[in-house]
Amino acid sequence: KKAINFVLYNISIHLKKNQPTQQTMTSSFLSSFWTDSISIESHRGLQTPTRCVTGSFTLEFDGICNYESIKGEYAKIFNDPTQKRDGCSNTIDEDLNYLFGEGGAETWCRNVQENQPIHSFQTPEFIREFYAGGTEWNELRETLNFPSDGVTPKNVLKDDAVTVKNMYQASEWNKLSWPGDAPTSFEPLNACEYNAAMCCYVADRQAGDNNGNCASPYDQNCNASSDPGDNTDLCLLDSEAELLSIFDNRREDGESAIHCHGFGWSTDDMHTTSRYKANNLFYVSMYDHMYKRGYVRPIPGSPMCGCLENMPVVTRSDCTQVDVMEAYKLRYDASSNTFGGSITYANVDYNSCQGITRNNNLMDYLRRLADDGEITMDTVAYVNSHYLLDNGWSCYGTLLNRIKDQGFVWAFDGGAVDPNEWTYVSGTGNLSPEKVGMEGTQDPILFVDMLNASPNAIIRRICPNCVSTHKGIYYKRLTPVPHNINLLDYLQNRFRMEDNVLGTDFKLYSSYKDAVNDKNAWSYCNYDHVGFPRDCGPTGRVSDQWNRFYIDTNDYAVDVAFYVEGLSQDFASPHQNVAMGKLAYQTSHGWEAHPHKAIDGNFRQYYWPVHTISQTRNDDGGPYWEVYLMNKNVEVKSVTLFNRVDSNSERLSDVTISLLDGPGGNELASLSRAGEVGYVGYFEFTNPVGNVQAVRVKIAAKDYLALSEVYVDGTELGTPLKNVALNKPASMSSTAIHEVYTFDASNAVDGNTSGEWKFVAKTNWSTPETLWWKVDLQGTFSIYRILVFNISDSSKSKMKDLKVEILDDNEAVVGSMSVDEGTYPDPWVSMTFDDVVQGSAVRLTVNSNILQIAEVVVLSADNEVAAARSLTETISSTPNLRSSVGASILAHESISVVTAKSTTDVETVTESINNPVVSPSVRIPSIVAPPGVIASTAVEVKNLPTKPIVVPPGVLVPATK
Repeated sequence: KKAINFVLYNISIHLKKNQPTQQTMTSSFLSSFWTDSISIESHRGLQTPTRCVTGSFTLEFDGICNYESIKGEYAKIFNDPTQKRDGCSNTIDEDLNYLFGEGGAETWCRNVQENQPIHSFQTPEFIREFYAGGTEWNELRETLNFPSDGVTPKNVLKDDAVTVKNMYQASEWNKLSWPGDAPTSFEPLNACEYNAAMCCYVADRQAGDNNGNCASPYDQNCNASSDPGDNTDLCLLDSEAELLSIFDNRREDGESAIHCHGFGWSTDDMHTTSRYKANNLFYVSMYDHMYKRGYVRPIPGSPMCGCLENMPVVTRSDCTQVDVMEAYKLRYDASSNTFGGSITYANVDYNSCQGITRNNNLMDYLRRLADDGEITMDTVAYVNSHYLLDNGWSCYGTLLNRIKDQGFVWAFDGGAVDPNEWTYVSGTGNLSPEKVGMEGTQDPILFVDMLNASPNAIIRRICPNCVSTHKGIYYKRLTPVPHNINLLDYLQNRFRMEDNVLGTDFKLYSSYKDAVNDKNAWSYCNYDHVGFPRDCGPTGRVSDQWNRFYIDTNDYAVDVAFYVEGLSQDFASPHQNVAMGKLAYQTSHGWEAHPHKAIDGNFRQYYWPVHTISQTRNDDGGPYWEVYLMNKNVEVKSVTLFNRVDSNSERLSDVTISLLDGPGGNELASLSRAGEVGYVGYFEFTNPVGNVQAVRVKIAAKDYLALSEVYVDGTELGTPLKNVALNKPASMSSTAIHEVYTFDASNAVDGNTSGEWKFVAKTNWSTPETLWWKVDLQGTFSIYRILVFNISDSSKSKMKDLKVEILDDNEAVVGSMSVDEGTYPDPWVSMTFDDVVQGSAVRLTVNSNILQIAEVVVLSADNEVAAARSLTETISSTPNLRSSVGASILAHESISVVTAKSTTDVETVTESINNPVVSPSVRIPSIVAPPGVIASTAVEVKNLPTKPIVVPPGVLVPATK
């Protein structure tokens, strides 16, 4: 009944309008609707006497045409004794295989679908012009002005486009033609590489439909500026003129209302979403949006409808899907052994897209198609990153990539930041220290010193890609920055409110002039979660202009830099961090959070993502962290602890800071604080404390001790100490083998004191015997102290009865110390020699079945290395002598040559020869070095016959010289 009523309706419309295009459409529709005689001869059956069903047959079914559907209908014949050959033992699958051959059933379905009648609407020229945004349907509006008589309106959309309503009825039953398939096709609808198309509208021409803001009376309230319902944000348009048009909704000069609506389909040409995609295009573009809602006209420079890759880049699009029910009639003619068939019925429903998590969303519908295996996940990912971006934050990232691809750059004048007026602090992206060629700082204490020394306490942030009010922001500090906040982190990563309140502690301005004169200060700020300026704005909230340094920032503030108002050339910080880069150790380690990370100069207070924090395990008795200041006398004023701010900051509680006279030594002074320290803990001693050699941080509870950075403000007054074992050649009695990690002897002189098992020097397991480890100091040194760090796991007792020996050049023991009998370093031990011992190697021995060493530190106060062995080297007199690598002074009766590591070293060595001295660290008993003589205990002192010549690396020295 529905079908008959539809046919009669179309006939009546045809008779009423008598339009040639409609006549063509209706007659074509009638001829195809009532016939089922389309014959498909391209696939012939496999005639065989073994088939059970030998006669002709017809199959009729609804739904999907595939092997299972055909099998279900064929079963009715196969199981009918009157149509089945007697004595046949085939299964139904065998019978169908004899009939079709492999894949024949699907081929039968495909042939029927490929020969399905296709119906067109309007001429190709009209379609091309319409989808480009032309024709009267897009350009005219209802009016009572000319050509109207003033009573009867003209350009009434519902009347002028009545054929669209008629065609909509036809599209519910028939397959329509795709504009891109026509000989004079509309190019933006040709290929559709990503199996999706979209229409975007910028105007509304119809009132009274509850869509858009076109209203009656038309001549007053519906004009070129009437907007459709806004459902997306336009990011950019890549035009054929190879120019980028940028439309950014988060900028003050963003686009007006835009409405986008699209659809997607399967890569399988025979899938209903693909075969009926032209129906969907007609419904979306002409019926649902133009005819029903009055939405018309394209974004300038863009087609109104097109394949997704030919449309503007937007944040989202509404979506319609087609749900199709079909009926098939398939025939097999046994006499000619041929197949035929037709689609006898098709019902197309248009519904809001059902996505994975969201409906009526084109991007999410494409994800569903991918989830169903109809398109690839790569297609979804590419569309999401290039065309449908899900949110406005992604606009800028896509824009940057498109700019880069086409060779465009931002028109930002970096020279506007005069280094004589502004001092660079830090930056990200194209304004990072590496890109701008400036050092900057991550030191929050130095940063505050710079701010305090600036004329007006003004900090400037530049962001070339932000909205106009945020391209340059001026933060003017009104109150002193307290010691217990990290203002630099506030700006870079998390804009907190503590001691940082707008109007009380600071003000914001859009220009330097306003900041100096306190004019036009901003009135709105919020805080936390992200970096500066959060959503602060001149008069209200301005979103997505914030930066974040420690992890990915938002796309607008990728390129950001901070500056402090110009400093004088003689600026010097009144503070000095005497702990940075020194020797750190702790009671235990956890998660590769090694102790040196608290004195590496990285003040980021976030464990993730790059693990820049030191951390112990929850040790009994309260864990501690300690730094050895590598100087015999340091005067300490204060200690600042930078805590984690991402999580677990409460663990840094009940802290005691102890100043010691040596590693693990006597306490000279201490400060304690009950309760949580907070994000930054500042401990200032009433008077500076002298003779400090180590600083310990300890918490009372059995908990994890985590430190981002420890800043010890002090002055080095004594003799600096040097770890002369660091990175020197090391060996041991054997080396354990592991498939992943290496346990070389060199692991004990790499600077890592953590004791984590993966990074130690380790021997093979053996029966208990004397095991040894040795480091060659490559010179003779006055050894002051030796520290030995044990492995930190439960096997640390294997270092019981440790013995440490100092060896001379002949490997004779010149000094030794041992731990107390039955004890072991837990986790480390310090051995100080009362009388300074000169040695060239250090050896450790234990009587055990394994030796595991985290680190060995050999401390010397020598200012210069007395390279004893290099002084004894002799090079034979040969016709041509190539200088060896390494700095060495050679004394020989017939030849005196000095070789240098580099050309720069040549000048240094030449000066030392012209003005020879004996190193004060080298003891020469009963030998007096006369002027002009280079002396050492390791060689016989001789008057050189002539001054040595200085030879750069690789230069040949004639024997006569």
